[in-house]
Amino acid sequence: MKGFVIKSGRTVRQPYFISDPAQEVIAFAGLWSVWERPGASPIISCALLSREAAPSIAAIHHRMPVVGGMRSEI
Repeated sequence: MKGFVIKSGRTVRQPYFISDPAQEVIAFAGLWSVWERPGASPIISCALLSREAAPSIAAIHHRMPVVGGMRSEI
């Protein structure tokens, strides 16, 4: 992915696209699972991991995805 969106605000949720122009792709940390149910289709699920926001993002939102491949803390 090239970045992620964080929405900020209590009444009007303003979206902010966060990216690193020096990076073509950003890797996100996550978990995924496949639940094989007898006699039924499998259920595939996933979740992105989040963390406390980097200092440069903290004014927009209190958390952010766990990312790899960015220069540092955005």
